[in-house]
Amino acid sequence: MPPSPSVPGPERRPQRRPRVRSEARPGTLSQRKRAAILAGAVEAFAECGFEHANMDLIAENAGVSKRTVYNHFESKDQLFFAVVEEVKRRSRSIGTLVFRRDEKLASQLQEFGRRVVDFHCDPPTRRLGRVILSRILERPQIASELFGESKLFEEELRGWIQAATDGEMLCCSDVHLAARQFLGLLETFVIWPQLIRGEPEPGPRQRGQIVAQCVEMFLARYAP
Repeated sequence: MPPSPSVPGPERRPQRRPRVRSEARPGTLSQRKRAAILAGAVEAFAECGFEHANMDLIAENAGVSKRTVYNHFESKDQLFFAVVEEVKRRSRSIGTLVFRRDEKLASQLQEFGRRVVDFHCDPPTRRLGRVILSRILERPQIASELFGESKLFEEELRGWIQAATDGEMLCCSDVHLAARQFLGLLETFVIWPQLIRGEPEPGPRQRGQIVAQCVEMFLARYAP
């Protein structure tokens, strides 16, 4: 008798492996693949939204296998948090704000404000911001989990305001509020109009004017 045909068993999904450790050397093949996966995730999230994006599409966008995606990230949620960490990493790369008593406050704030504005107007950062905003709109409760109690740049700005207040160059009783006010002024012109209303990015000259006016308003309130 001819042998009976074998019945195929259930399809097995690739076993998920732990994410590659972040301390791998920069420039390694592993890190290049991880960067490609993050870029593919941003593209998928922006195109389909978080809920409808899937690992197959992310792998296709990244040019890697789905197994490779799972080697680096155990879940779509973990991938999203990695996108947030990328925004934070970019924000830390713009330089620090250090209070300098021998320099005019306006000059120091304008230098810092311009770096913040340029950061938010950078196309890759803008794309990441849209992805994060869409997720927060879907689940507002995760905002504090993503960023804690502070906005980007807020902690170092609070330190600068406190140092200027201690040096009697500012008169500020609530550094948390003051820092949020200054950053909020900038965001009014370089984040929300572009993300919500689709307005064009301000050009270099307009950015300088925005920063100068925000600094002037801030110092009008807090300079002694």
